[in-house]
Amino acid sequence: MKKTCPNGHLFEKSTDCPVCPVCEKARKPHAEFPKMGAPALRALANAGITGPDGLKKWNEVDILALHGMGPKAMRSDFDLSWWLPNLYLLLYPIYFVQALVREKL
Repeated sequence: MKKTCPNGHLFEKSTDCPVCPVCEKARKPHAEFPKMGAPALRALANAGITGPDGLKKWNEVDILALHGMGPKAMRSDFDLSWWLPNLYLLLYPIYFVQALVREKL
């Protein structure tokens, strides 16, 4: 099936996908969401979400309802290099809380 994009590029697709290959190659990469696939990035861009700050207004169910977003796109947000030092900061005070509780008893 031959299609024409809004920019006038002619392309052929076998599905209903409206993405023009020429426009997609010219599109700049999204530095805000580096680990996401192209369909998920397009879904966020079409919804007006340009960065992590834009996600604050949305809940998980609404984001997953966007065409192109799936569970894998949501999972890729986990970054071990951020969680390891912060997990230490979360668990470190537990020792002192236990000591305070023992003193009170």
